[in-house]
Amino acid sequence: MNKSFGWDLVIDLRPDSETALHRQIYDQIRQAILTGRVRSHQKLPASRQLATHLGVSRTTVTLSYDQLISEGYLQTKLGAGTFVCAQVPDSFLSPASAITSPAPSGQVLESVATAEQSPLTELLSAYGDRLRHLPEATTEPEGVLSFRYWQPDVSLFPTDQWQRCINHHRTANAAWMGYSSDSLGHKPLRIEIANYIAQTRAVHCHPDQILITQGTQQALSLIARVVLDTGEAIALENPGYLSARKVFSSHGATLIPVPVDNGGLRINEQNGLASHSVSRRIKLVYVTPSHQFPTGVLMALSRRLALLQWAHQTNALIIEDDYDSEFRYGGRPIPALQGLDTHQRVLYVGTFSKVMFPGVQLGYIVLPPALVTVFAQAKWMCDRQTSLIHQAALADFIAHGHLARHIRRMRIVYAQRREVLITALEKATQSKGSSTVSRSLEILGDPAGLHLMAKLPTACSSNQQQSDQ
Repeated sequence: MNKSFGWDLVIDLRPDSETALHRQIYDQIRQAILTGRVRSHQKLPASRQLATHLGVSRTTVTLSYDQLISEGYLQTKLGAGTFVCAQVPDSFLSPASAITSPAPSGQVLESVATAEQSPLTELLSAYGDRLRHLPEATTEPEGVLSFRYWQPDVSLFPTDQWQRCINHHRTANAAWMGYSSDSLGHKPLRIEIANYIAQTRAVHCHPDQILITQGTQQALSLIARVVLDTGEAIALENPGYLSARKVFSSHGATLIPVPVDNGGLRINEQNGLASHSVSRRIKLVYVTPSHQFPTGVLMALSRRLALLQWAHQTNALIIEDDYDSEFRYGGRPIPALQGLDTHQRVLYVGTFSKVMFPGVQLGYIVLPPALVTVFAQAKWMCDRQTSLIHQAALADFIAHGHLARHIRRMRIVYAQRREVLITALEKATQSKGSSTVSRSLEILGDPAGLHLMAKLPTACSSNQQQSDQ
């Protein structure tokens, strides 16, 4: 029913709504006050009059008025009636312009652009100020063929099996709706992960060394927060994973770039990690040894051993980011660096975003035993827990063999697509009509992962190439 009363307010009651009638009246009068359609000091109809017009009981209207009075929107004057207060409480919470109507998108963007001059930025912590100056993530324009590293083909994921795993735990009990009593994560999942990485990656660990995270980014952020103080040094591969660089920069770390060649991160070689002027002050080293990002090279065994020895001698830790090593097309998966570690120096980071789909938001860290408790505390302080129902579903998904079958299938699919891409690149570089691309094509790195790097020499100078990147 829709009723007006000679004042600037129309009340639309819906008897079939799940919201009680007195709450509908309360909501609409309150909104009218906040948006200025009913002004300060304006008199409202008597409860009996309003009830008659709306066709509801007087008690329903009285409940609405009483709530508005108790919250400071209305006031009663003896012998005069009910009036809108001169100063309503919400005016202390937001400016008048914010409650009249939403700002056009252009104005919002303009406000964001001028945030640099806002006095509010002076209230930011050192961490917040560093975040303010980091470059923002960009998206590709529609209609553009992009070769930017992105995500797996989610259209081939076995969604039916995954949904059955979800539904089983959704209907079995309501435990997934509460808080977890396990600060490391769902134990059945940690057991499955321990078995999985032992078989496929030669990682040596007990399930109680595994901490479940919301993907790689959270894992890296936790490591930076727990291990690094502002100004302390972390060595990173150069070239390397830019998102990792952003994480460590945001925590105030001093970044030490170390060159990568065909054997992976340089250790004892010229300009390598061990020869750096601040080598003894480096606290962390971030590496992608099984499929270096972005070059795709495999870290040689001699360098793996040298890196472990260096970390032991300098009392440093190594972050091994093993993001897509399941997809190798030229042989068996390479054993993880963690499996060679005899001095508990490696923090092994894994993710299910590449072998499943990014939206699953599940990853893990394999921790040295001495660091398990402090990392569990850090995770609890961060977000209390990762989604319990997704953890339980993933444990079943692995246990029932769905993940292993999916990986085997996608390994074949991605290998074929890799060959198609290489063939197309070779054909393009051999084209007689090509004036910008040399006829020589060099595919860098090992046949593995969800991306490849190709060297396409052009007639441009190095300065021109850099300006186009």
